[in-house]
Amino acid sequence: SNEKEDFMFSLTQYFPLVKWKRGEQGAISILAPSVKNRITPIIELIPIPRDLETGEQSRSLEDHVGIALKALEQVWGGSALFYLDCDEISSDQSTNDMFGPGYTFENANNHGLNFIPVVGLKRDRIQIDEAKQHNKNGLCIRIDLNDLENGTLSSDLEKFIENNNLSLSNTDLVVDMGSIEEQRPILVENLARTFFQSIPNISVWRNLILIASAFPASMGVV
Repeated sequence: SNEKEDFMFSLTQYFPLVKWKRGEQGAISILAPSVKNRITPIIELIPIPRDLETGEQSRSLEDHVGIALKALEQVWGGSALFYLDCDEISSDQSTNDMFGPGYTFENANNHGLNFIPVVGLKRDRIQIDEAKQHNKNGLCIRIDLNDLENGTLSSDLEKFIENNNLSLSNTDLVVDMGSIEEQRPILVENLARTFFQSIPNISVWRNLILIASAFPASMGVV
């Protein structure tokens, strides 16, 4: 369908997982336009900061989301496509009792940002429903090692698609292998193969995206 083709990426597209912090924002802001056109970031909103002495949150959900979305507008732009993952603020609430993901998706939409909401198989019902309400660009399911270790990933994905009445031609799948820094290449290859063998109808999904990290646990090594 035309809808599927509009959001299908080339094999050379890069999907960096970006925790939305000041340093990462600064790095994206200085990318050349030719580079920005070749990446589609998976933006992960960070938890609301806490006061070191009291342990209380140092800002409201409204302020936290407002700062993040303003930076997204300035750094990434309103028309460029990105994935938006709000799991870290899923239990936070606004003054009018909206939970973090719904509040973020609604305000991102009001700001004219061009995003695809990210969900997970084990995320709470409210977060999933809010993502489905803001799926004009489709939806993205993110799976990780915890999903794979259950041994039921294939049936879990099938049930999730069926229960949420999703179309694979309008759904992207992100396979997050986590940290592979100390793994041998053959183990990384085997892990990826195990993931792929567990994905039902693998050729029908709109996009299949594989991500992993080799960032050191401590910056002392560099």
